[in-house]
Amino acid sequence: MSTLRARPASIARSALLSSALAVLSACSGKTCTGFEAPAARDEGPLQRVIDFGDRQATGVAVSRTGRLFVCFPDWSALSGIPRDAEGPVLSVAEVLPDGALAPYPSAAWNDAAGPGGAFMPQEAPTLEGLDGRSADAPEPAIARTLGNQAGPMSFINVQSVFVDDLDRLWVLDNACPNFAGVKRERGGPKLVLIDLKSNQAVTAFFLDDVAPSNAYLNDVRIDTRNQTAFITDSGAGSGGAIVVVELATNKARRVLADDPSTQADPTRSITVGARALLDPATGRTPQIHSDGIALDTQTHTLYWQALTGDRLYAIDSRLLTSRTAPAWQINNSVREVGRTCVADGLITDATGDLYITSLENNAVVRLRQSEAQGAIRDNKPRDFSASRLRTVIADPRLGWPDSLAIGPLAPASGPAAATGQWLYITASQIHTLKRFAGEQPQSVAGADREATASEPGHAEGSKHGFALYRIRID
Repeated sequence: MSTLRARPASIARSALLSSALAVLSACSGKTCTGFEAPAARDEGPLQRVIDFGDRQATGVAVSRTGRLFVCFPDWSALSGIPRDAEGPVLSVAEVLPDGALAPYPSAAWNDAAGPGGAFMPQEAPTLEGLDGRSADAPEPAIARTLGNQAGPMSFINVQSVFVDDLDRLWVLDNACPNFAGVKRERGGPKLVLIDLKSNQAVTAFFLDDVAPSNAYLNDVRIDTRNQTAFITDSGAGSGGAIVVVELATNKARRVLADDPSTQADPTRSITVGARALLDPATGRTPQIHSDGIALDTQTHTLYWQALTGDRLYAIDSRLLTSRTAPAWQINNSVREVGRTCVADGLITDATGDLYITSLENNAVVRLRQSEAQGAIRDNKPRDFSASRLRTVIADPRLGWPDSLAIGPLAPASGPAAATGQWLYITASQIHTLKRFAGEQPQSVAGADREATASEPGHAEGSKHGFALYRIRID
């Protein structure tokens, strides 16, 4: 497996730097009226893991053993940065311990002009004791590579990656580079399953029927118990929606396409990096629909939020996995959790805590399940109405905190760090795209960029701040 050198960061320096950085409130009272405003403090230091140079990373995923995976969508026409500016084009890569980036699962899958990647179908994995079930209990069959997909197969525009609770990697390729329309060649829009033990693509779920030409499939969560994938569509032309994929049958459908919960809020402006986010084509705030998504498997709750907006919504995921629930019942079952902040990424941890990125404040906030009302045993969605949005981290270096992933502490952390997990955060700097910042990418964080550019391990000459960070959570 070929590797490319990335830029590892020194971890020891970050604690000192974090203490010197001004702490930002995760949300103001104006934008978070549904929750008590968070305390203006950080709960721990932010550590830079990798500086990607001119590679713009959006998604991040981490395995049970701490293997890191990132994805790089093709936004070259919007950023003005050639995809090969840092060397061979990467769509999905593994971040190796030595700071190298390895095309994953192979160079062929990352080569959109080459012979294409291959599938290595295998026996379905076991459930390894999930929910107390026997490790010998077979998992429901996963549909093999389906659809009338002829010709070579490769990644086109990978927006997100996700590792499920069976420790398998899922790659969401929306096949929509530069937001310029869905491509139908090389497999088109698809969800690819990769086995992390063999490092082979096992199967793909082709999404042509649920991805209109103006769609932009954005993020994905996997319900292994019900063999279902949930995908947000944030496309401007197609409007917002949730795509539900039955993994055992390869049947997919769009739901909530006509529901306000998946649509952008036309009254909400967005300010990132001290400037309003505007689309030069319209002179208005970009209308980005359902984007971040999270799944609480303990209470069967699916969360999502439109990026242009500040309202968090939820539904009992079992309604979406049901083949008999009518559209009216699904629409009427959506509930507004509360007003949060302008957010891109969402994720839940094993306890049900919900983490949310705060774009306007370079921050990540959290809703604690311990402050929620309702018992888990009741299999009901948690009621966060009495909860507070708490700041996990606020740091000027988090220019457009995008996606989140939770993984184990590295063994090198030592006995003193035996408990807790890492929360990984990509800084995608979307507000610096030529589409929003003019012909030249906008330098991020002003004076902070100058202060951090000389840090050991920071890419000299990197102007865009495309990086992966982490913070310890308990």
